[in-house]
Order: sequence, then C-alpha cells, then structure tokens
Amino acid sequence: MTAAQTSVALPRVGQGRALAVGHRGDPVAHRENTLPAVRAAIEAGVDLVEVDLKTSADGVSVLLHDDRLTRLWELDRGVRELTAAELADLGGPTDRPGVGEAPYVPRLEQALRLLTGTSCGMLLDLTSAEWVPAALDTVRAAVAGGTVRPDQVAWCGGVDALRLVREADDTARVFLTWGEELRTGLPDDALVEELRPESFNPHWQGVVPRVREWCDERGLGLSCWTVDDRETVRRVLEEGAGSVTSNRVPQVVAEVAAWNAR
Repeated sequence: MTAAQTSVALPRVGQGRALAVGHRGDPVAHRENTLPAVRAAIEAGVDLVEVDLKTSADGVSVLLHDDRLTRLWELDRGVRELTAAELADLGGPTDRPGVGEAPYVPRLEQALRLLTGTSCGMLLDLTSAEWVPAALDTVRAAVAGGTVRPDQVAWCGGVDALRLVREADDTARVFLTWGEELRTGLPDDALVEELRPESFNPHWQGVVPRVREWCDERGLGLSCWTVDDRETVRRVLEEGAGSVTSNRVPQVVAEVAAWNAR
C-alpha cells in the first residue's frame, strides 16, 4: 500500500461535513501558488488547496494565475515563453522571516507530492482548455505512481477546460465554476448532464435560496469563492454552501470547523 492510499478518503461537497478551501494555498502568509503557500494551507487544516495552472514553454504544468509574470515576479514575459526550469529560477528572498524557503513558480508535480499521505486534496483551476493536457498528464502520472489518490484531485475553471477534463476522465471530480455568467442565469441542464459536476461553484454572492434549490433539484453540491470575512463565511454556510474558498486560510478553517461541530 502506498503512502497516498493510507490517508482517509476525502468527503464530497454536499455529502456530509462542509469543506474549507485555501485559495492559491495560503496567499496571506506566503506568495500565492508557491510551495510554501500550499504547504501552509495543508498544515492549517484545509480540505482542499485551490491552485491555478498554466503550461510552460516546454509543456510542463506549473502553478501560476496570470499569463504573464509581471504582477508577482516582476518579469514582463509570458508563461508560454519560459521553460519550467526558467520559471523555477525566478525565486527570490523568502516571503516571511524565518520561513527558510524561497518562493518560485513550481511544477504541479511538486505540489501534488505535498498531498502524499494526507487527507487534503487539490482543486486545480484551469481558465482555458490550453492548460488541460499538461495538467491531465501530470495527474495521471501522480496517481499511477501512488503520489495521490484519484479522489485527492478536483477540477474547476472554464467550461471548455472542464469539458476536456470530463472527456478524458469519466470519474473526475468537477466543480462547475460560474462567475460573471451568473448575471445571465444558471447553467442549462444539457451542460450539467455533459459535465456531471460534483458541485456548482459560483461567486459567494450567488449563494442564495434559489441557487441552493436549483442545486438540490439536480443533486449537486454547492461551493463558493472567495470569502474573506467571518460573517460572510457563516452566512454562506447557513445558506447551504458545502465548501467555502478563502484567502484567509486559518479563519475559514476555524469557521468551517465550528459549523461542522454544531
């Protein structure tokens, strides 16, 4: 039995206790989408760590939100222009005193290794179908090698990206993300049938009774993002959210734990 197989199976959204999700790891304590951020979120007790994925010039799935490296890494180049090794060389000083590990743009394979033997999973956010093939290859290799169990990986992001995930993996855990689209309505039933999501995943402002009822009618869990104050975490849980994504990781872990302990 591998280390990945020894940990407790992850609950699904809406089936039992509520879940706490760290947004891009713990982006308050560390630079977002880096190994220190992912590790900190796991150690804080999240159920899922959400990370954003792109693909490097040499076809490697890496953790990065923006297409360009300007905002976080002060380099005016695009991720498609740099290899995974070049992205790893962007590391600078540590984010916090005493941390001892310089942040850099890590490979998805490295991040998945942090899950081995834990009861934590990873929610992979793909804004475009462009980023899917490398991510799928990485996850397949990690599952085959015993680094993670299949239930430790879930997917969210753009509809076109989720279509490719579902076509490639009939058992994938899919969170149907719905952002600006909520202004024009809920997903049609054909899309729900096609993607077979575990959870509907709107912005937190979409967690209202009619959306909860819509999810219930279709047997879907209800997730939401990105909630950074205690009162709103409590409100969305009361409205039926089964998972809550937040930048304030210790706070969301504590609030979700208190909710589950009622």
